[in-house]
Amino acid sequence: MSLVLTAELQKLAPRDEDDDTITPRQHISGAMPCHTLNPIEITQTLSEAKAGTLKRLEKFTKDDSGWKLKHCALLYLGIALYQPSRGRSYIKTPAYTPPRTVIYVKSQDNRSFEWALVSATYPVGHGKHSDRPASYQAHFGELNFTDISPPVKVTDIAKFESQNPGLSVNVFGWKHDLYHCIY
Repeated sequence: MSLVLTAELQKLAPRDEDDDTITPRQHISGAMPCHTLNPIEITQTLSEAKAGTLKRLEKFTKDDSGWKLKHCALLYLGIALYQPSRGRSYIKTPAYTPPRTVIYVKSQDNRSFEWALVSATYPVGHGKHSDRPASYQAHFGELNFTDISPPVKVTDIAKFESQNPGLSVNVFGWKHDLYHCIY
């Protein structure tokens, strides 16, 4: 959710203008959109958004700016469904990915990170069903995932690397083009 206040502000115009006041509309938001995952959190999240909005309005009108609040024209509460992106079982590789550039093991569990690493660490020959879990079953469990629960979070990657010396993980994403995520 996000909260945006549309306020009409006013201040005296410079002496050389005909009209003696300036009255623009200003859009003021409290902060970045907030995630509210539990109905109990709604009241607290709205209070924090309100406090943030009022703080930004106060900052805008202070410091000898000369602006004063004339009136609040609109208060907009935007609500959207939160769908976090996280690792999970097999997802079909997008059509825009060039053929044979990505090996995606078609697992039926939430251990896609582990399957990906096993497939990279213990590759099977070309054309030998590299997308099937059975091709890697003999090596599954050889990597150290102590205290790391599936699906693996990006914040767990440093821990995984320290538990598995010699392995380094880079995280990449795709949003209109390839980009590298630094964690």
